[in-house]
Amino acid sequence: MSKTDKTSKKSQKTNKAHREPIWVNALRLLMAVVCLYSVVFWGSVTLVATLSGQYSDFPPPAWVTAAIGLGGTVILCSAALALWGRYIIAFAVNCAGTAAYLAAAGWFVRTIRHELDNRAVSADLLDMDKEYALRFYPAAAASVILLVLAVLSLVRIAGKKRKKRIEKESAPVKSIID
Repeated sequence: MSKTDKTSKKSQKTNKAHREPIWVNALRLLMAVVCLYSVVFWGSVTLVATLSGQYSDFPPPAWVTAAIGLGGTVILCSAALALWGRYIIAFAVNCAGTAAYLAAAGWFVRTIRHELDNRAVSADLLDMDKEYALRFYPAAAASVILLVLAVLSLVRIAGKKRKKRIEKESAPVKSIID
């Protein structure tokens, strides 16, 4: 057996040891889909419409535009961290981005609801506030998914530390070995 064969087998073993369970990969994929739908697509559409002045009936304040842009960017950065397996850091980062993003989304939903209550609108626009809620609010699901993954990561870390401690406590004392 050559040296290259040994290294390839060793790398295969380490890859198997660091593989995630399939349900963790499914959660990561679900988080990515939620981020693509709510943050990338609808966040970008809203950001472009806001910057181009499409909301002329109720122009959003500058903080709403900034919160949509910065919050969406932070959420995407946390999704990237989660895809690299840094769940605890990703959850902390995601909380900040989601808070900003959902604050801006809440402004849109409340304003649209207020406009629908005070104006005469056609029948096809009566559910516009619910449509906006379904566009923006799924971003909160990414935070819940990251919470689950972060807790799982903390449990794994605690288990490894406990295992090391037990091994250290059950190791023979140097005076017994000598």
